[in-house]
Amino acid sequence: MKVLAVIIIAPHMQASGAVNAALGLTHALRKKIAISVALMANEDSEVVENDVKVRKFKCSNYFGFTKSFLPN
Repeated sequence: MKVLAVIIIAPHMQASGAVNAALGLTHALRKKIAISVALMANEDSEVVENDVKVRKFKCSNYFGFTKSFLPN
């Protein structure tokens, strides 16, 4: 069985506790099943971290203009 974990986050966010937790869970699951990660990001890239393929997809946020005056 192959599993794809999708992490949805505002692309302007560089780090998040929720993203780190999701990646940690993915790495733990990798020991039992074949799993890959799709992650919203500012750039397109693909890396392998601890035997987990992490594919970052460049995307934009329609509400990105609010980041200057609304909290994350």
